[in-house]
Amino acid sequence: MTPESPLYALIVCGGKSERMGREKFLLDYHESEQWKYIYDAVEKLCDETIISCNKEQIFFFPEHIKVVVDNEKYQGIGPMAAILGAMEHYPNAIFFVIGCDYPLLTVNDIGLLVKMGKDHGKTAAVFNEKSKIFEPLLAFYYADCFELIKSSYHRGDYSLQGVLKEVNASKLLINNDVIVSADTAQKYLAMKQILNDQAVKDYQITEILLR
Repeated sequence: MTPESPLYALIVCGGKSERMGREKFLLDYHESEQWKYIYDAVEKLCDETIISCNKEQIFFFPEHIKVVVDNEKYQGIGPMAAILGAMEHYPNAIFFVIGCDYPLLTVNDIGLLVKMGKDHGKTAAVFNEKSKIFEPLLAFYYADCFELIKSSYHRGDYSLQGVLKEVNASKLLINNDVIVSADTAQKYLAMKQILNDQAVKDYQITEILLR
């Protein structure tokens, strides 16, 4: 990592959230809104932390938070819009892109991911060994893929999965049990129950150890 290539955490909050029925980045899984939980987890691990969102969402964030609003020319192309917008604003940065719909990711998981991304020194993404695909919103985008993202956009191919395969991205392997996306109201409630059960279990273990 060189001074010319700072690592920016890019928290992706855009998207229509139609299946969830409300903004996923505002959901409370860890006693704070999900975007804030992620922000606090990465703020001290990266050189800068920025939010990617659409123009209707910008008002949810405090004034001191750095925000990149989706360019309207990228409307309807999915999460690639967030990366293209961030690249335009910060052309010399490396981006750790993290979505808001992985509620089972812990602060420790996120810290481990940042370390792994730095150590690889090239474009890398979490690889889901169950589904055998990359997770484009848990990924590090280095300069080696920026031109590829642009060319993919210009030819009408908006698949970040395809970009990661074409650039031969490194596979970041973490516990597959936490790579669960919550995109419906039912999944939100299920994730809340899992986290609550885990909290109770951790509390019980702590009580036993303190006896």
